[in-house]
Amino acid sequence: MGSQSHRGHEEGEERCLLFLFNQQQKSSDIVLIFLFIQNVSPRWVVFLLAGTYWRIWGHQQNAAHCYRQALARVPRQFRDVVLVNFGGLLYKTGNVDDALFMVRDALAVDNKQPETNFLAGGMYNVKVCSADEGQLACWRILSFTSACRVI
Repeated sequence: MGSQSHRGHEEGEERCLLFLFNQQQKSSDIVLIFLFIQNVSPRWVVFLLAGTYWRIWGHQQNAAHCYRQALARVPRQFRDVVLVNFGGLLYKTGNVDDALFMVRDALAVDNKQPETNFLAGGMYNVKVCSADEGQLACWRILSFTSACRVI
């Protein structure tokens, strides 16, 4: 069982880091990047960065895979960092409910991060404030939502 789990982590890592070998870069640059990544500790940071790379280049499935790999490895006190990035990806792809779930989890870890609160506010605005509700009604709803409090 342990070797299957270990192999799963290796496959996840390979998939996340494929971008190194799919680019039009000199082989010496690729070697330097790969050596740098091999020395980055903790590993969840590598997966977070790889997910961000894939997200920027428009490969949402690869980004989601890397963010899942990061979530599997990140310590609890830093889990909000991965959750906010993953939630932002889901939000951008139109998965507002899943994105809200991620951001709520991030707020449970650290509810004082301005970026997390800003993202949560935007998501609640999209989710709650439909076209048939006025701005004042939306403000009232959001101002009483603990996840969207003013910092």
